[in-house]
Amino acid sequence: MKRSSSFVLYLFLISTIITADQASKRWAFANLADNADFPLNWWCNLSLSTNRGISWSLFNNLSTNFGFYILTFIISAVILAFAFYAVIQHLNKVSIYFESFVIGGAISNVIDRLTHGFVIDFIDVHLGIWHWPTFNIADIFVVIGVLGVLFKELRKNHD
Repeated sequence: MKRSSSFVLYLFLISTIITADQASKRWAFANLADNADFPLNWWCNLSLSTNRGISWSLFNNLSTNFGFYILTFIISAVILAFAFYAVIQHLNKVSIYFESFVIGGAISNVIDRLTHGFVIDFIDVHLGIWHWPTFNIADIFVVIGVLGVLFKELRKNHD
């Protein structure tokens, strides 16, 4: 596949992740109000949660908007640096599917931060009374993408 057409494919993948995540969050925000849990099965509920911080609700209780916007700026700078890394990888003829997962998921969460002042989470995985921190579709793509990038780097360094 030509570099230009594969780059379009990566941009399509990123935009599809953003669209799917934003649509799912819009649905969750409209339908899961008032902390009503919607059980899917014995280990997963849909339950609306908001997060002004980062993963696992770290820094969720930022007391000022200034801190929130500084954190958002830092996250955006990291995304931009990672996107630059992905473009370099692409120019070196390395596939960047996993990098596209990270970029799409991260951009979608930043969109939430800028439009709502928080990230919308709604997937609640649990085992009995133990609950994993609530997350969203974008978070799934970020985690899969980071694991894939790490695997690629370890494999590259091993060869």
